[in-house]
Amino acid sequence: DNSVVTYPSITADGSQWRDDWGTFGGVSYFTTLTTLDPVLFIWETNLWASDGTPAGTEKLMVLPGVVNPDVLEIGGQAHIIVPGADAASWEMHATDGTAAGTVLVASGPSYVRNWVAGETWAVLDTDDGLVLTDGTAAGSMLLPDTVGAAVHQALDGWALVSMIEESRGLELALVNSADGSIVPLPEIQPGPASTTIYHTVVADQRLWVTAFRADVGNELFTLDLTPFLPAPDAAL
Repeated sequence: DNSVVTYPSITADGSQWRDDWGTFGGVSYFTTLTTLDPVLFIWETNLWASDGTPAGTEKLMVLPGVVNPDVLEIGGQAHIIVPGADAASWEMHATDGTAAGTVLVASGPSYVRNWVAGETWAVLDTDDGLVLTDGTAAGSMLLPDTVGAAVHQALDGWALVSMIEESRGLELALVNSADGSIVPLPEIQPGPASTTIYHTVVADQRLWVTAFRADVGNELFTLDLTPFLPAPDAAL
């Protein structure tokens, strides 16, 4: 009958819905924006968790300005990456969807630019290098000599990254999620000159990557990942 039903605000603090960041373990995470000073254009971002009911909706933290958190799942638990208390820093919090159950597990003195995650681990791309984490303080470590590296995608127990080495320039490598060891992949641009990685796709134990090589320009390349990935299911 074209009638409109209006539901009560689930946040009830005057803030306005901003964005949804996913649902993990039956709990949805979203942000709202609160205007502190409309004249000076000052806002704060509020991160919430909700089970879909007003009683089960709780503000987890307040972030300065118009800031986006990263919400990812590691080992079946939600983890939140946000800017740290100090300028140019980051924090990772494990959460059960309540403010009391939100605990700082890792931090660093730089920005997190990107991340990839497997079922029980994640690799964070920070200005200080790659951070391998299982979502706990004891299981988080900065990988040495990875400044300038970038993450591309999570594979079966591996993170596909590109990183700089003096003799190879910037090329692809695999990070072992079990111990943080790094295995360089065959060079796309042989020698010390760097390549540029654009897109990566893995299918049937092969990596397909669009990248730049000086003699051919931007082209499609393929690498064999058989030593690292299990064979696909025959039914597929």
